Amino acid sequence: LKGKAKELFSPEEKEFLSQVIRGQASQILGGSVNILSQASYKKLVRANSEGCNEAGCFAGFLAEIGVDLGVQPVVSFAFGKLNLTLEAADKRATIASRTLTAPATSEGKDKLGEEAQVAAKELFTEVAVRMGILQGTAAGKPLVSPSMPVQGNTSSDDDVVTVSFASEPSGAKVLVDGVETCPATPCKRSIVSKKHQVQYLLEKSDPVVASFTPTPSNNELMLSLKPWMCTLTISAQQAGKMVSAEILVDELVVGNTPQKMTIALRSKVALRYEGILLPMNLGAYANGDQKDVEVQIPLPDLDNDGVPDKSDKCPNAKEDRNGIADTDGCPDGSMAAIPAGCFLMGTKSGFFVSEGESNESPQHNVCLSAFSMDKTEVTRSAYRASQGRNPHENDASCYVWDGKAWSQGNLSSNFLGDDQPQVCVDWNQAKAYCESQGKRLPTEAEFEYANRAGSTAKWQCGNDESCLDRIAWYNANSKNQTHPVGQKQPNAWGLFDMTGNVWEWMGDWYGSDYYGKSPGQDPKGAASGSSRVRRGGSWLSYPAGMRSADRSDDGPSRRYSSLGFRCVSSAP
Repeated sequence: LKGKAKELFSPEEKEFLSQVIRGQASQILGGSVNILSQASYKKLVRANSEGCNEAGCFAGFLAEIGVDLGVQPVVSFAFGKLNLTLEAADKRATIASRTLTAPATSEGKDKLGEEAQVAAKELFTEVAVRMGILQGTAAGKPLVSPSMPVQGNTSSDDDVVTVSFASEPSGAKVLVDGVETCPATPCKRSIVSKKHQVQYLLEKSDPVVASFTPTPSNNELMLSLKPWMCTLTISAQQAGKMVSAEILVDELVVGNTPQKMTIALRSKVALRYEGILLPMNLGAYANGDQKDVEVQIPLPDLDNDGVPDKSDKCPNAKEDRNGIADTDGCPDGSMAAIPAGCFLMGTKSGFFVSEGESNESPQHNVCLSAFSMDKTEVTRSAYRASQGRNPHENDASCYVWDGKAWSQGNLSSNFLGDDQPQVCVDWNQAKAYCESQGKRLPTEAEFEYANRAGSTAKWQCGNDESCLDRIAWYNANSKNQTHPVGQKQPNAWGLFDMTGNVWEWMGDWYGSDYYGKSPGQDPKGAASGSSRVRRGGSWLSYPAGMRSADRSDDGPSRRYSSLGFRCVSSAP
């Protein structure tokens, strides 16, 4: 890696890129060549050269050390872009190369990693043909792969044309003669000027196939993909009664419930009721084979009593256990109705997983039954009213943060307000409180689903961490303490402090590899374990720890000044 590119890649990402390239070499060239380890190559470079970045240098280096074939990957940074060049050379000259470009972002690195695997496969296929490992073209012509689209430099007598592949909508995978050529449109690839069969694939759409012969004047291929359609009869209910809610398709209002309409399954559909936006996952209700589906969506009971009243959102405030109202005008302890639906849980396993941890993958589809969730974390006053006292307040057994390290001690007065979240509570005490209210602790799938509230972004509020200031108390703005519940903006489903303020206990046993075997419907976590899941980040967390997919764990007896909980109840 050259220049600033060294700073943009972690050691793990550098090693992974090397493994991708070496893996393709091993798979295609097999036992016909010896593949040096990265460490051995570095020793040779240090002993014989400062490295080769100029044209012709690499071939000379191979001759110097007595190697017949070499492949040099060079990643550089220029004008805000990452550039990856794969150069294959023998002792005389460069015989093939590929060049890829991507934005210098986390997404760009993932894109570069994905395309590097395709490019390495193309490169080594061409090299294998030249070496006689694979069958080449007719005698007398330089050898190129008979089926693999070639990109970059080639000495074939066949003309090579750079083709722009595009689709409506974008994002389609491109296969040329059955070989994946682009992971997503739009993209550009160099292919031989002959007749090819090109296939576009896109989720929730019919595949499209076209015959295409590229020439200098015919170097663009735009194809439209027909979406899967279904007819939905959408109605909305609140407290068992039919109500009218706006229907939004791709962010445009198209009518009100109840209504029957035909919708593309790849469209983004949501209901809006009393200012609350409720995204719908159409995949939970229909697929390409279902054409007519009736969908009933449960809406939040804004009054918590089954009787909507716009002038008084919480007429039953007198029934609240402590009389402390949250900023949305509803009493502490009120619950939000979370609709049934499906979502992608965890972090995408890209070639460079730079936005997540290994315990967050593989990303997998999860469908959940409807449930209700406390709008806020359980407060100290609510806990005391139910259990008679606040736990571990003066017994010096809670782990508190002194600005440098955790140690056992007593909570400072900043944590002791009635409307502060209950902390210094272990898992069994949190579980007992919820059960005393006829509720339970949430599963981590329920928590991530409710936290996202239909969002697929890095954080519930978006992909820019600056949005956290609106929704969370955390390291940068918490002043090293908890804050009264409900002071920040709620998410789209009316839930406060799902991110920051305090970590929250989940009902699940923790398993670092659980996502690889999790059921798709209402997962409950590992069957057993030594620690319990906690979610959401706290007043002490940095932004990375408050991502929607982030998951952590603690022993069930642990008590921290940064760890609290909230409760849920299953739908009847």
